[in-house]
Amino acid sequence: MAFQLNGFCDDDAERVIRDAEVAVGFSDRVVSLLKFSRRIRSVNSWVVDGATGDYLVEVRHYPGEPHSDYWYMLFTQGRSFMLVVRLFPLDEVFFAGGEAPSVEERAEIEDLALKALKVHGRYGFEVPEGTLNYHDLKFIERPGDINAGP
Repeated sequence: MAFQLNGFCDDDAERVIRDAEVAVGFSDRVVSLLKFSRRIRSVNSWVVDGATGDYLVEVRHYPGEPHSDYWYMLFTQGRSFMLVVRLFPLDEVFFAGGEAPSVEERAEIEDLALKALKVHGRYGFEVPEGTLNYHDLKFIERPGDINAGP
């Protein structure tokens, strides 16, 4: 599998929204954020594996909304997973909302997610080495605090 950073057009947004609308356990907020992002065209790129159709796309917060984490939707094997990335104080990522992978598939899906996040990076475009490019992320269990994601 090889993820590539690609431009994100209206057809791509429609596909992502359709996948989110039928995803197990996704909140209405996630779908609403994806629709809003499409309307104002705030997402310009995503990472796609052309051979498998797997993808990762950022789920942007509303403009001006305070946040300390970044949300992503990972689509693989016909299923959607919500990921939350927390950069401070540690580079952590966890599954939040939506479906959680089974114990048997967890390592494989975590590995896939980390590969996709490394290609995407924080900004969704090529950045200099060492610039919030998600190369040191590690998966953790979902924290119990109220701000743990969607």
